[in-house]
Order: sequence, then C-alpha cells, then structure tokens
Amino acid sequence: MDTDWFYWTCKNSNCNVVNRISRQYVESAIKNKKLIDLTCPNCGYVNLPEDDWKPVEEESKTWLPCILFTGPEASLTIGTDGVSWKDANGKSYSREEYKKRYYVDPKINFEWRKNGCPHAKKKR
Repeated sequence: MDTDWFYWTCKNSNCNVVNRISRQYVESAIKNKKLIDLTCPNCGYVNLPEDDWKPVEEESKTWLPCILFTGPEASLTIGTDGVSWKDANGKSYSREEYKKRYYVDPKINFEWRKNGCPHAKKKR
C-alpha cells in the first residue's frame, strides 16, 4: 500500500476520477484544525470531507467521504460550456434534456439569475 497518500474519488457524476492528496498535508490540517477542501484537478468540482472524517482503509486505498449537493437548488444550472448545461452536481445535459429533467429552461433561468432575478414588468 502507498502510505504517503490518501486517495479520494471526485463526486461529480461526469468525472468520478480517483485523486490523491498527501497524507502529511491531511494530518497537518487535522492537527491544526483546518478545513480541507478537495478540488478535483480534472473537473474543478469541490468535494468537502465530512466533519467527522477519519481515514478508513478500503481495498489498499484510503477514501475521504464527501458530501454531494442535494438541496432544493440542485435543479438550478451552474452554467454552460457552450455545448451542454451543467446542473449543481456538475452533470451535463442538452437544453432539452435539462428541461425534461428539472422542468426549467436552463438558458432563460440562467440569464434571469445573472440579471439579479428581476420581477416581471406588469403590462399597463
């Protein structure tokens, strides 16, 4: 077993890359009571370890449990890469797939939120 590293899997459903972080860095952060955020170098998704995290040996690797975003805003788009729209967990959808899955037009909703969620103008 490689004892110099902790291994963790990105929780972005389109990524799931296995990453590693220095065991010394993690132990130092725990000792100094500092928060560790695990940003995936592949997709940029931020995986936060749970508060009561402790290393657990599993199949010769140590995994850090992460918290997936599941709040009511999970249906809101975080933007587009020009081809597809991303949901709060980083999963990609076409505009039509997004509408079917979340019952919201991601393009219209994203522009509306960028403009500060303005109220509709009343017709006179």
